[in-house]
Amino acid sequence: MRINGFPPMERDLGLLVVPRQAHMYNPDPDLGYTLVPNQTLTITHTRNIGTASAPPLTWSFTTSSLGHRMTHAPTFQSSGKEIWIFGCSFTFGWSVSDDESFPWLLQNDLPTYEVINFGTPGYGTLQGLIQLKEALEKGRTPELVVLFYARFHNERNTLAPLYRRVNGFAWTRWGEREQPYVSWADGKMERKKGPVTYEPVFPFVQISALMNYLDFLVVRERNREALVDDHRDEITEKLVLDFASLSKEVNAGFLVAELLPSGSDAMKSFCLKQDISYVSIDPAEWNQSMRNVPYDGHPNAKAHREFARLALPAIREALKATAN
Repeated sequence: MRINGFPPMERDLGLLVVPRQAHMYNPDPDLGYTLVPNQTLTITHTRNIGTASAPPLTWSFTTSSLGHRMTHAPTFQSSGKEIWIFGCSFTFGWSVSDDESFPWLLQNDLPTYEVINFGTPGYGTLQGLIQLKEALEKGRTPELVVLFYARFHNERNTLAPLYRRVNGFAWTRWGEREQPYVSWADGKMERKKGPVTYEPVFPFVQISALMNYLDFLVVRERNREALVDDHRDEITEKLVLDFASLSKEVNAGFLVAELLPSGSDAMKSFCLKQDISYVSIDPAEWNQSMRNVPYDGHPNAKAHREFARLALPAIREALKATAN
């Protein structure tokens, strides 16, 4: 199992954070957790996945006074026109430094707008929607709202078993102790909040690759069972409709940018049916050369350049449509 890249389960992710003892997140009653504002953290990945050998990877990120990842230098002069970008760790830019993240690159290409990166590691569509509502309630209004969606967000929106396992064993040390989610009952959606924690089914998962694999198989089956009746796809579609409705209420454009569709056209078909602007962000060469291997599977700087290149024309077109 180890040779095939399935090691024992880790509680320690092998991340060295500077300043030491700094917290990446603050607890939040609605979102579960938010990025700590006004800080710069430098993170070094000291452990590789599997048997791969590579030097440690170091990157830094800075947050604004509002708790968003920075997309420009402090000297940037805002025109007052904003583009709001929502998403998960891919959008946040986990494992790449500020000026390598695709929201920063988009900012470089759109200097007459200020790009606000709401992307936060672990977030799904529901948390993005909550962020949008809260920002609008404060009286701010964007020119364009861009939802960078990925299909794995569907399981986050319902706090599915496999998502709990992936994030609830090691990542809780970073602050993701609670997360909002949506349940489906009698044809209605109900918003709830629950802890993102996971207790292994089998013992010794931290020392035995085999026990960890068996534990994964059990949870994967539970996830398949949940997929039958948790309505995660319908829930996500309803959340996207709410995104579109809120954007329309403030006369802002709305664009769904789907990261790595992986052969599924479900979101594309839904957006076309609902007359929602859509673009596929699917690099032709998505492979290990674009991922943060051997540290984890997040997109690297090369991938972020491709994400920005593919998203830019659709964003410009959406801005043009909004202006008209």
